[in-house]
Amino acid sequence: MKRLVKLILLFTLVMSLSGCGEKQKEDWLSGKGLSITKKSDFKEFESTTYDQSDKENYHTNGEVKIPTKIEIDETKEECEEGRKKVRLTAELDLSVSEDDGLYWYITAIDRYTGTEFYSPETDKRDFILSIDVDGQKIDIKAQSFTKPTDYPKVSVIIVVDCPEDYDGVVFAVGYASVEAAEEYRESEITGRIRTLDEVPFWQEKSDKYYYFSYDDK
Repeated sequence: MKRLVKLILLFTLVMSLSGCGEKQKEDWLSGKGLSITKKSDFKEFESTTYDQSDKENYHTNGEVKIPTKIEIDETKEECEEGRKKVRLTAELDLSVSEDDGLYWYITAIDRYTGTEFYSPETDKRDFILSIDVDGQKIDIKAQSFTKPTDYPKVSVIIVVDCPEDYDGVVFAVGYASVEAAEEYRESEITGRIRTLDEVPFWQEKSDKYYYFSYDDK
């Protein structure tokens, strides 16, 4: 019986040491107190309108809620071996703006570092980005574009090509304004890779952003 007790204690000790030795990835989202929103629960987000009549003096008119449908799919078709594509389709109903223009900011980031999948050379279209996640180099290929579906509905589409075992693709949807856009254009971050919390849109209204992943986790 004493030998059996010793074996049980030894097994428990080994299990405890194994658990303590596992290194957990740093998570930018959790560190900021942010969480993933379930896609089926999401109906709209708040952004701003602007007067389109004065082409030289745009200014934010006010805030408005934009009805939005979020879909994210994942596939290995037409991908290189060992890679996958994660695609966001955000369908926005622009009828709420009437004659005004609408501002918003929709992007893709790495959940562990907050790095935005953005290229200074191509302004987020058709580029390759290498990021470091917990000491591992991750090569990201991304495309983003907007297309009309059935106006006043338009679709914002972002496609992220990444390693098939990479689980860090997160899409951020939220607030933007004319004033933040002007600040962004004049800032030095347009010329380098950056994290989302460096972007003026996010800094202005971080509480107006929502985050989505393929598996809602």
